[in-house]
Amino acid sequence: MSERWGVARDLDRSAEAPVQIFTPRNSSGFEWTKAFPRLPHGFRVSFSDAERDHDTRQIMVMRPGYSDDSGLVEQVRYAGLVTEAEVRKRAEYDLAQADMRGVYYTLSAPAEAIVCRRGDLVGVVHDTLSAQAGAGRVMDVALDGGNVAAIRLDNPVPVSNEPDLLAVTDMRAVTDMRAIGRRTGAAIRRTTGTVTVHAVAGGTGETDVLEFDPPIPAAGIAEDVLVAVGDLGREMLRAVVFAVEPRADFMASLTLVDEGKELWA
Repeated sequence: MSERWGVARDLDRSAEAPVQIFTPRNSSGFEWTKAFPRLPHGFRVSFSDAERDHDTRQIMVMRPGYSDDSGLVEQVRYAGLVTEAEVRKRAEYDLAQADMRGVYYTLSAPAEAIVCRRGDLVGVVHDTLSAQAGAGRVMDVALDGGNVAAIRLDNPVPVSNEPDLLAVTDMRAVTDMRAIGRRTGAAIRRTTGTVTVHAVAGGTGETDVLEFDPPIPAAGIAEDVLVAVGDLGREMLRAVVFAVEPRADFMASLTLVDEGKELWA
């Protein structure tokens, strides 16, 4: 596919792993912007109806709870869609996307290190997104029966392994209620190109050694592999590449939007 022209598909990626992880270790200049426009409550859609010999037809597609006389309506036209069913589906998608993808994330990375393309799912880890975020590269690997029992990183990262609410015997001793039940997960970008996520064992605090219980498969875990940590189940922001633009000094600027898995629920 041409890097200048092509088609980017938007689809349910909830079962997919990111093709790449971006952290402060392999990117820079991360920032995000969010606008607060007055979103339409519905669309008045014009399209060429195949059932009416492709005569132009208009239909109303509204958000739940609104009608065409009680909300803000915008006029749109969909070229190439010729049935009411597909027009309604596209309009509902556009209305939902305005809610779920209202934030644009940008970052810079060396062009030669970028393997993702427009439309790909990527992961982003940064301390402006989560106070529990951290990243490092593998320095050493400890094996147990051929599997990885622990890895040592080139810098400390925050790790949590706190008891859940039912296991707390004295609530007065809890200094941070938000930490109850907090556990850390590690996202590992293996040399095979796959990204796997695993629960981290051990105690709470900053450490450069991540332990795994039970041990995890060793394939693709080697020196210099990138590892990102965060709250278990939310180790990284899952985002879709919206645009990739070249910059000076062999750098590239990436614009990302939220995965928006609710679009497909």
